[in-house]
Amino acid sequence: MNRYTSDKADSAKQVIKEMGLGKLLLKVNNSKLPLKNPMLVTSKVDKWKHGRGIHSVRKVAEKYGGNLILHDNGEEFEAILLLTDIEKLE
Repeated sequence: MNRYTSDKADSAKQVIKEMGLGKLLLKVNNSKLPLKNPMLVTSKVDKWKHGRGIHSVRKVAEKYGGNLILHDNGEEFEAILLLTDIEKLE
């Protein structure tokens, strides 16, 4: 698998991507308020502008035979996307 890592300290995000043999693994860590929020509902005031991404990514996972796994780790959340049928993307 090919591996790509991006760590942007200014936005507190880390992205790891691995590809190979028709599969894609994407792992994203990002900071959040330290409150437990297992549904990862946005804490931003203008909720109509935020909080749509997880639903969209879950739909992509379903479309391409994959899974989206979310973890609330206190002051950060982790999203892991595994697509197992990415030949459909080409």
